[in-house]
This record gives sequence, C-alpha cells and structure tokens, in this order.
Amino acid sequence: MPQGDHAMFHYNILRTVRLEDQGEHKPTKVVLGAFSRDATLARFAAQCNGSVKALVLVCSRHELLQRVRARKHVEKRFDALGVKNDYNQPYWDFVYRYTDLAAVYHAWLNEMDRLGPRYTLVNSMSPDFDIISSRQEVDGIVNAGSM
Repeated sequence: MPQGDHAMFHYNILRTVRLEDQGEHKPTKVVLGAFSRDATLARFAAQCNGSVKALVLVCSRHELLQRVRARKHVEKRFDALGVKNDYNQPYWDFVYRYTDLAAVYHAWLNEMDRLGPRYTLVNSMSPDFDIISSRQEVDGIVNAGSM
C-alpha cells in the first residue's frame, strides 16, 4: 500500500473458523484456525509497512445472533444485478452460538499485536460507538445479554 493512501479493509475475525465433525453421536465442533495461516491477511499486512490503524468492533453474542437472524442477503446491492446472494443463516447462527467469541477476540488482538497495527477497541452496540479502554472489558461485552 503506497504511503499517503487511505483505505478500509474489513476483516471477519471468524473467517478462519471451520466446522469439524466429531463422529456419530457427538455435536459438530467449531474450531478457530490460525490467523497467521490466512494468506490474504498476510499479503495485506505485508503491504501496510506498519502504517495501519485499526478499529476492532466488539459485540455481544446476543446482539450478533439477533443480527444474523434478521439478515437475508450478504449484500443487498447485488439484488438489483440479479445475483443470488443469500446469507447462510443456519451456518452463522451455529457458529455464533458455539464459538468461544471472547477467545476469538483475544486471539485477534494477539494477532494485531504481532502484526503491529495500532488499534482501538470499539463497543459496536453502543449508540455512540464508545471506546473500550482495556482488553479486559472484551469478555464482559461479548457475554452480555442472553442467548
């Protein structure tokens, strides 16, 4: 990325998640893959030369599940183009219900520390997108509300 350019890069921190079949009579397990193995993220990070600033949006499982259940399409703009772009609600509902989201956020923050961008934690559920002052607050936000 050339110096002086501005860009926004949205990264789904559940991008590395995979579902693992545990065999007969056992529930499917949600497994978080290593961020360091994501080639797209590695290429992006290599181009940034430490010049990146990031916002990490933190949200509760309860709120994420409400958003998933209300969503029908990946991006509405594709509807006008006639592109079939249905949102896989059952998959994402399962992932959000059975993933240790606090652990995912902490793994992501560790990866951000490794990659080097300065980041700000933001409570994406607050009307004013309040700044989260410490990593310790993440667990409380993620686990707020009920399933």
